[in-house]
Amino acid sequence: MRTQHSTISRRDFMKGLGLTGAGIGLTAGAAPVFHDMDELLTSSGTINKRPWWVKEREFKDATTPIDWPSVERRKYFWAYPMTAHQEAILEGTMKPEDLPYEVQRILTREELEARNKVVIDYCKNEFPGWEPGPDGFGDVRNTSLAQVSEFFGFTRFPRRLQTNGKVINLAKLVSDAGGGDRIDGFLPPLYEGVKTPEEMGVAKWQGTPEENLMTLRSVARLFGAEDVGCVEVDEDIKKMVFEADMDGKKYVFEDVDEAYETATKRVIPNKCKWVFTWTMRQPPNMTRHQAGRKENAPTYITYMRGHYLSCYIKDFTRGLGYTMVGAGGTGIGCVGATGGFAALSGLGELGRASYIIHPKYGLTNRAMWMHFTDFPIVPTRPIDFGSREFCMTCKICSTACPFGAIKTGDPTWEDDTIYGNPGFLGWRCNYDLCPHCPICQGTCPFNTVRDDKSFIHELVRLSASHTTVFNSFFKQMDLNFDYGRKDQRDWWKEEDFPFGIDTSY
Repeated sequence: MRTQHSTISRRDFMKGLGLTGAGIGLTAGAAPVFHDMDELLTSSGTINKRPWWVKEREFKDATTPIDWPSVERRKYFWAYPMTAHQEAILEGTMKPEDLPYEVQRILTREELEARNKVVIDYCKNEFPGWEPGPDGFGDVRNTSLAQVSEFFGFTRFPRRLQTNGKVINLAKLVSDAGGGDRIDGFLPPLYEGVKTPEEMGVAKWQGTPEENLMTLRSVARLFGAEDVGCVEVDEDIKKMVFEADMDGKKYVFEDVDEAYETATKRVIPNKCKWVFTWTMRQPPNMTRHQAGRKENAPTYITYMRGHYLSCYIKDFTRGLGYTMVGAGGTGIGCVGATGGFAALSGLGELGRASYIIHPKYGLTNRAMWMHFTDFPIVPTRPIDFGSREFCMTCKICSTACPFGAIKTGDPTWEDDTIYGNPGFLGWRCNYDLCPHCPICQGTCPFNTVRDDKSFIHELVRLSASHTTVFNSFFKQMDLNFDYGRKDQRDWWKEEDFPFGIDTSY
């Protein structure tokens, strides 16, 4: 066992690589001392473990510029209806104006099939010999995997569940009892085994805001989350909350002690002065092997894990004596624009594809969960590691998109998509064109960090965080070395990690 380390500073290390010149400025400022490469690469603060070149910014100052006076509350908006409503409209049992949420238009069956064909043709051209199979996902193995991964997908109650020899429509039972279609919703699930401190006759948990955030981090990571963050609520932040959810219920702030929900509104107590955010990693190798008419197994599995943690963390906080509400992810209870909250709390930078890019995991990371709480937690700062500037040059995801949904131009203040979401200088994916196909997430160069345990990937990110000089070169390197999407059929030959995630970094 090694008992001592060599000592090297950032400046000396970069000088040894010949990278201190050429205007890079990588070693400007004070140079803290690191004792070996592992220590250098994992230097971080006390909350999230990040490489040392990831810089923190001022509160509310993400790398995506925001004009707060121009930010407006908006309704939850779907580019096209969910399947159940789509079928009802096509069958004539529901009118478009009866939908509980806004849509731009209703797709016909022919339009839906045309979208599927675009993605299928793309995958057939990308991977010669690949066929869509019986359901558009590939061969029977991939079809079965995609289908089974939707069991409790997005925490929806199954419509067919065999138990005790009986086939039960669990979703209908819950609906007939007045419930929704998912386990995760706006309010905590109120699991009967979780008692509040008051019910147990003890005082609520007391800790410093720093201790409290670390407490939530411990629970979140136990159930599979990655990074955590916090945004302190003010009048600007409240404008990022939706006016209404997809079922038409209003989101309202009130001076009440407990959050509650009625037939017309969901109420967030004004005492909930913090928003707790967190990410869930998506199996990166499997994401790169996705093919077929839409996102499949790695996406569904990640949302399932995320929504279950959402239930756990809300009831855990209730067990401490505090309130926590909101579902995040997708579906009823998604309180606000999750990407904006993720960027403001330091979970990543908003990229060209309208996803949050993580400094270590790129686009194979879901930054989709946010909860309002009165549990005092310390706010975390936005971060900058150069991904937004990299997106300016890269455009790999927009070039790969077969629908033209990802913009190829510069970021803009105006929103010309169906959302009408002004107030920030960024790229806005046109979700009216996007069918949630499996292509863009697997193409991002930031996905390749430690893909083969090679330091060159860390070096690329180090450079990108300090200068744009080499961004075009790094983009071309990614294309030349074929780091992007992989043939779906090859995944079955590989030995992937448990849960599809390498937890060693």
